[in-house]
Order: sequence, then C-alpha cells, then structure tokens
Amino acid sequence: GSSYNASCGNITISGGSVTATGGDQGAGIGSGQCASCGTITITSDVTSVTATKGDSAPNSIGAGDWGTCGTVTINGTVTGNVTINPYTYQP
Repeated sequence: GSSYNASCGNITISGGSVTATGGDQGAGIGSGQCASCGTITITSDVTSVTATKGDSAPNSIGAGDWGTCGTVTINGTVTGNVTINPYTYQP
C-alpha cells in the first residue's frame, strides 16, 4: 500500500499467505494517513490473509486515516473498507 501522504496503484493479492500490519493511522492493506491507493482485490486462491490496522486507523483493509481507496473486493464480492481488526480471510 501507500505511506503517509503518498499514493499507490492497485493492490492484488493472489495465492499464498499474507500478514500485513499498518503503521500509525494506516490500513494493514491499503493507504496510509492522508494517502490514496487504487482498488484492492483479494482472490479466492489465497491460502490466508490477515490484516491489522495501525494505531488510530479506521480500517484493516482500505483507506487509512484521512485517506482514500478504490473498491475493495474479496473473493469476487465487493465489500468496501474492512473495519474488523484484525481481519482474517481464509477461503
């Protein structure tokens, strides 16, 4: 994802196992504080994904504090930002 006041493109997680933890006010997977990212896609062929939001962050997956993010899609379903903390997906 992106760091403070930065941007990144689309994020796709396909296959394997991912554990991600956001920094201060940043999402585990997605944008940092005052930052942006493109769409986030987690496909059905992953083994597992665990995302933990950083301190004071609103989302585990998606936009960080005062950030923006494109569509979040998990296993073909559009979910929007994920606030559950930590969030674990295992197909």
